[in-house]
Amino acid sequence: MTSMKPKKTRAAVALGIVFVLFLIVASIVSIYKRDEFIPDFSPKSWPKDEILNPGLLVNNIVSEHRPVPYAYNRLPFCVDKRESVKGELLGSYLLGNRLEKSKYDIRMLNGTSCSLLCNKEIAAKRLKKLIFFIHNEYKAQWQLDDLPSAYRVDTEDGYHYDTRWKLGDYIVNKDNTFGDTTLNNHVAIKIYYHLHVDELQQTDQPEYGIVFFEVQPMSIDYKGQYKEDICLSGEQGTQDPLVLNIEGKQNVVYSYSVSWIEDKNTSHSNRWNRYYIGQGNPGRNWFAVINSMLVALFLSLMVAVIITKTLKKDLIILSETDDDEFDEIAWKLVHGDVFRPPRLRILLSSGVGIGVQVNFMTIFAVICSVLGFVSPGHKGEFLTIMLIVFVWMGIVGGYASGRIFKIMGGINWKKNVIVTAILYPGVIFAIVFLLNLFFWSKKSSGAIPFGTLFACIALWFCISLPLSFIGGNYAQKKDVSRNPTDINSIPKFIPEQVWYMRPIPAILIGGSIPFGAIFIEIYYILTSIWHQQEYLFFGFVFIIFLIYIVACIEVSIFMTYFQLCAEDYNWWWRSFLIGACSGFYFFCFSIFHILTRLSLPGFLSVFLYLGYSLIIGIIFGLMAGAITFTSSYIFVKRIYAEIKSE
Repeated sequence: MTSMKPKKTRAAVALGIVFVLFLIVASIVSIYKRDEFIPDFSPKSWPKDEILNPGLLVNNIVSEHRPVPYAYNRLPFCVDKRESVKGELLGSYLLGNRLEKSKYDIRMLNGTSCSLLCNKEIAAKRLKKLIFFIHNEYKAQWQLDDLPSAYRVDTEDGYHYDTRWKLGDYIVNKDNTFGDTTLNNHVAIKIYYHLHVDELQQTDQPEYGIVFFEVQPMSIDYKGQYKEDICLSGEQGTQDPLVLNIEGKQNVVYSYSVSWIEDKNTSHSNRWNRYYIGQGNPGRNWFAVINSMLVALFLSLMVAVIITKTLKKDLIILSETDDDEFDEIAWKLVHGDVFRPPRLRILLSSGVGIGVQVNFMTIFAVICSVLGFVSPGHKGEFLTIMLIVFVWMGIVGGYASGRIFKIMGGINWKKNVIVTAILYPGVIFAIVFLLNLFFWSKKSSGAIPFGTLFACIALWFCISLPLSFIGGNYAQKKDVSRNPTDINSIPKFIPEQVWYMRPIPAILIGGSIPFGAIFIEIYYILTSIWHQQEYLFFGFVFIIFLIYIVACIEVSIFMTYFQLCAEDYNWWWRSFLIGACSGFYFFCFSIFHILTRLSLPGFLSVFLYLGYSLIIGIIFGLMAGAITFTSSYIFVKRIYAEIKSE
């Protein structure tokens, strides 16, 4: 039976390596063949003249200068009755997306040169609010058949499509005061379609599918009354723009046009190609990968030197020399204290447990994105997957926490499970709730509804917590292997350390190395999130995440070895905090991003941005802390197992 275990272990390792290589290949393919990795399980189609259902949907208005979104239909636009779209994902509500139906009449292949949407009289108070949104460059987001509206932006290098478009424009005078403010009250809609072929459904009437959705906002001054000739000349750019009145009420005419363009070269499976034009350069992301690989290679060389030369030489001496003659080996001198349980062990074990849970969640979600199970057309889908996986991974977090707690000599395992399932998630929930209060105070559509918060709490306490108890109970019943060395009754005196090996400097130095391996890609991700754009390169995320795991493992071994050589046996908390310090660096990098790349007016904008950065930093730190702690524990246990029992 004993001979079978190594074979099974080698087979499991081989299968794991093959699976990781497959995912790496899939990641590279997804980078350059992104359109083929977007699922289209049920493409929609309509016959000619049929009303598109649910039609043209409107989402929040957002701004790059203010993190507070607002509902599109709460502005003085053409709305008879606000009607939300049913069946939105949980993650969509958490992200603040609020899809609502609009008054635009869209029928398959039924175009119109110019149509009146409504004639609306805007009161002075609402007019000032609209001007405020235009001055802060708020943009609208539309959606049709799960495709976002595409607004063409011409640049010196070509052009790209933005999924948002400005509500209007304004002039800034030389004295930095605002001049005329114009409103985009007309939208030219271009819908590209193709003939839909369904072999399973034979019908006499042909049906068509949508492959692209483009909008061109315009400002047309109708002089208070709609006229088709004014609309037509406005589309040609020969009509004066609509200037908003800064004093008193104003009558505004809203209009639109719809044109249908056949596109035989685009199918439903690759209809996202146009959205990728100019929206990201794989070359710059490969630069981030190369940077990460160089850092990981440097760490690999350092660890290789430690293991193949220094540590291997020490182990040879230990195996060939009597116990009284190898006290000059520094890390051996603390063999009687190296497994001494740390203080606040329940906080450490719970942090490691929840970190393992978050790592499993992240790996699963990124793999789903790489393999094409997450569509950019469904906002909130990625976050929904992460939440669901996190909840069900409670059993893994409970087991990991319980296992570490028992290894450190903990007794009250039930208390440990409760702390694991509630403490760190509770801190994040408290921050989210606090930020939500500010959204509520501003009547922002980004505020999470009470029903959604209640659903998250129900998933937390009704599924995740019980699963954590199941995992913790299993860890408690399962025996743990005995530590290689016994613990002395009297703690050994720790000599004074050089400045860079003291706890705080060592943690800061150690934590900076893994973060330095990935900070370039983090910058790209932060930019995409802040600009309300879909991040397109999940393949890069997976590759860099693997490199990051390797960097965390190597830096934890490196720092723990030198700590033990300095006769400092308090490695438990330090090994965890070295990884967790990456979250601190992420938060600092977010502050740097504000100061150098963003222009946030007012305290509220900065507070909200830093609040969400703090949440990501905590999650990031827990992930890295679990990796570095586990690596250090395996390393310490392995080297001290070579010491002969006395």
